[in-house]
Amino acid sequence: MNRNLDNTDRFLLINQLLLDYPLQLAHIIPILAVPLQIIDNEDLEFSTVEKWRNFVDQGLDDDDVSWSLGDKVKNQATWDFNRLAPRTAQIAVTWSEKANLVANALYTIEGESIPLTVEINQEQAPHDFLDPSKIWENRRTVTINDNTITVPLSNNANENVIANAIGIVPVQLQIIDDGDSEFRTVGNWTNFEGQGFQNDVLYSPPGSGNNKAIWEFNGLVPGIYQIAATWTENVNRATNASYTIEGGAIPLTVEINQEQAPNDFSDPSGTWENLGTITITGNTITVSLSDDANDYVIADATRVMSVNVPQLISIEQPDDVSLLRSEFISLLFGQSELPSLLPSQVISNFSDTRYDDIFSLSRIDKLKIVMEYEIESNIYHFIPKTPNNNVVLYHQGHGGDFYLGKEKIKNLLDHGYSVVGLSMPLTDFNNQPIVQLPGQGQLKLTSHNQMGLLSPEYGHPVKYFLEPVVGALNYLENHYDYPSFSMMGLSGGGWTTTLAAAIDTRIDKSFPVAGSYPLYLRDETDWGDYEQHVREIYNTANYLELYILGSYGVNRKQLQITNQYDPCCFSGTRWESYKDIVRERVNQLGSGEYDLFMDSTSRNHMISPTAMDRILTELNPSIIQIIDNGDSGFSTVGNWTHFRGQGFDDDVDYRDPGNGSNQAIWNFSGLVPGIYQIAATWTENINRATNAPYTIEGGVIPLEVEINQEQAPNDFSDQWGTW
Repeated sequence: MNRNLDNTDRFLLINQLLLDYPLQLAHIIPILAVPLQIIDNEDLEFSTVEKWRNFVDQGLDDDDVSWSLGDKVKNQATWDFNRLAPRTAQIAVTWSEKANLVANALYTIEGESIPLTVEINQEQAPHDFLDPSKIWENRRTVTINDNTITVPLSNNANENVIANAIGIVPVQLQIIDDGDSEFRTVGNWTNFEGQGFQNDVLYSPPGSGNNKAIWEFNGLVPGIYQIAATWTENVNRATNASYTIEGGAIPLTVEINQEQAPNDFSDPSGTWENLGTITITGNTITVSLSDDANDYVIADATRVMSVNVPQLISIEQPDDVSLLRSEFISLLFGQSELPSLLPSQVISNFSDTRYDDIFSLSRIDKLKIVMEYEIESNIYHFIPKTPNNNVVLYHQGHGGDFYLGKEKIKNLLDHGYSVVGLSMPLTDFNNQPIVQLPGQGQLKLTSHNQMGLLSPEYGHPVKYFLEPVVGALNYLENHYDYPSFSMMGLSGGGWTTTLAAAIDTRIDKSFPVAGSYPLYLRDETDWGDYEQHVREIYNTANYLELYILGSYGVNRKQLQITNQYDPCCFSGTRWESYKDIVRERVNQLGSGEYDLFMDSTSRNHMISPTAMDRILTELNPSIIQIIDNGDSGFSTVGNWTHFRGQGFDDDVDYRDPGNGSNQAIWNFSGLVPGIYQIAATWTENINRATNAPYTIEGGVIPLEVEINQEQAPNDFSDQWGTW
């Protein structure tokens, strides 16, 4: 992977920019596409009339082109496409540009009811999109009905004419304006000229929803599509214009403030607002706009564009991981290695009475990281009474002090994990310094959105979110013998976890919760703070690539957790568009693991008990539950006799043979879905049953097994006994 791009690679990167960072792009964007069918000038489907000559070492695959002198003689080159499937498609052309070629080469597209003639300037290079073989120019969108398209090229020109290759391209981008045939209205709408896409719009006063504007996109191929709209803003517009997108699994309805201008991204046709992203299995997307609003609604143009997720990922081999991580670190920190900063202050046995009721806590050490501009991060190192020699970094995110995550910290301490508690910069547990900005004066930093105003001596302002993590890891590495580091975080802490794991391979296991989606999946509800969408950051490594960087490596794994019903951000099932693709890409790299878990048990923006159980299981895959006959998870039905002096924890319950009405029951709860091994222990004796019937419930059907308790258990042994 070479990020020092040549001209061809720039087409790929700019297209990635459009899909994964659709902000502030005001230049022509090449659309990456793959033609369905290509006819080159050497193919059987290509033919010429009169005088055409071949010229080698240029054209498609650097092979050859056909050319003809420009004159009034009817020399003609023709490409015949047959056996095409009915669909909407684009006709794309490629050629090798030269100064002595014609500026108005006449191509005619035949196959629809009326032939279309288009002019192409062959003095200039094609520039619309790149496929693996050549750069192409899109000329027309056509509807294929009778399986055939014919494209003749005339030499009726005043310069030389080149005939190279033509391709039929599946439509990846469609725009429907309010004047197009695919647009219709229900009820009363008024046309207004002089503004909007193609200089006109329709409008409707607020109503009850009976008036609707409808855009219908046909001829699409199944896949993922981003839908966007444009309009002309005004103070008399609705702040809750209701668009509904149909074609996916369920309709998607979004409310848009038309008092404000669309501002998510620009392309050659205008400036657009993202409405959402859906996955379709059919061939149609329908967008409707209702007048059920609090002021005038404007119906102008809408746009759909397919999203090819695999092509957004530049990582194809292990070396790409190292190169991209190095480039990302250099951008963030202005150097090739992670910073070596350490806490400027460490207070051992720090007293914070808020944690006194955690009985598994031995002590707290307080660390202070001081960064440029005197931005501080206060960190707690929680040390358990019974350590398991592992540590988990817990990041609370935007919510404030990591005390808000006390129950999660307690849970980890109860399991023997040391915990490092962190919060976002500028939150109430950290400081809010007053900084001097050149030419601007003094500013008190209170919001993440102000970070972009800072000019670090080295690196990028986003580093202030990550330096506390790196500094804490440096300290732990220097003073403790932890064999590995894990990290988890909620919301902005989940975002921090994603980036920290991407840059720092010391983090083996990472669990970002409700922290991010790739930018192509976001709408205004979860666009996020400044750090979530900084253009230069995600142009270097987009979110899909960050997930891979955080997952790749020996014994490394990232489990991304989303909340299906999260009222804040990154909810729903939009992750379906990338989960398997990212996981498979990590598998192909041959080291590490990526997975995603959607938590449907909570309707809050939180790390739920279900998610916490899943994290604990991932931290220690061999974690087990043991219920002894004296524990709260154990109960009996009928008459059982207690006997001390033998068995697990030195006691057992026993029962004479009977008719099955007496039962002993072990109830395991708080498990996460998955595969479990169930084992038992007992004390053997010749007076024991040879057919003790255990029943295991919780799977699809109950499982019954008979055990010979005359013999000792002997399948395996662990620190607690033999099973």
